[in-house]
Order: sequence, then C-alpha cells, then structure tokens
Amino acid sequence: MSFLFTNLKNVIFLAFTMFFFSCVFAFAGTPALTIKEVDLRYGPGTNYKSDFIIEGGADVIVERCSNRWCLISNRSAKGWVSIDKLSFGNAPKPAFSGPKRDQILQGDGEICFYSGANFSGEAICSSTGMVVPDLALYGRDNSFASISVEGEISAMVCRDMKFSSYCETITQDQPVLSRFLKRAISSYRVW
Repeated sequence: MSFLFTNLKNVIFLAFTMFFFSCVFAFAGTPALTIKEVDLRYGPGTNYKSDFIIEGGADVIVERCSNRWCLISNRSAKGWVSIDKLSFGNAPKPAFSGPKRDQILQGDGEICFYSGANFSGEAICSSTGMVVPDLALYGRDNSFASISVEGEISAMVCRDMKFSSYCETITQDQPVLSRFLKRAISSYRVW
C-alpha cells in the first residue's frame, strides 16, 4: 500500500511541476505592440500562408526573430510577422519615431541605475560621456529596475546591445521602469 501511495505522490508532484513550468514558459518572451493590422503567417516570409489577422495596437509576445521576421503570439493566435510591423515601445510607433536630439539634456549631474524598484538594490552611477554599448560585458545585462537622475543630464537606454531595438531617453527619475525596460536594458549612453 505504501508503494502505491509513494507512486501517487510522485505522479502528483510531476503533474504539478509540468503545469507550473508550462505556465512560466508560456509567458516567456518580449512584450511588443503591433503598429498596424498584421497578417500572421505560418513561417518567416511572405511566401507562407496567412489565416489570421491581428489588429493594430494589439499587445503581443515576441518569442524569437529570424531574418527580420518574428514569431509572435497573443491570447488568440500565434504566427510570424515582419519586424517592421512591431513596436517595442509604450505605444505602437514605427521605427525612428523615438526621442529627438533636442529632448536630450546635456550638462552636469549623475544618473544611477538600480537593480531594485524605487532606487533600491545594487547601483551603478554614471556621469556625462559614459557610453556602455553592451552591459553583458559588465555582468549587468537586463538587471536594472529603476533609474535616478540628478542634475541637468539625460541618458538613452536601449533594450539591446549597441543601442538597437527599442530605446528611450530618460530625463527624470524613474522609480519603476516601464514593462519594456524593466530588467531589459542592454546598453546606455549618458549626455
């Protein structure tokens, strides 16, 4: 009888573990928005069939990208779209529509990047002129949750190394970074 009970406990534990990890991995990926209505395709290219359309401005999860095509999913569908039809910002905007140079503050001050929300945890502070094209080289990739700004200074922070993908200009304190930047900054430049 104890053998049966032990096996039943193992089966229940295994089932719970599989359920838990399937839920965790179901939400893995990068959040994005569709810029306009998009056709979901069965593969990465226009030569693949499309059976489903997602409206513009829809929240999606980008699972992976290949040759300018990304595999995305939302609550109702999954498929491939051109990366040009996705925005990794706070609103569905096309490429090169981010902060303009005149929005950048250049002066004296210090910007500090914190591992925790509300300026808590480990901090790295930088002054004007600091350029970090790849935080992974410093062991800090995707580790920041808040940013403080002291003085007339600003920083451009980007989701990917070498200032690619989504970038945002920071000119004031950010006690909690947006969902597009929280634990997702891979490069930054301070002015």
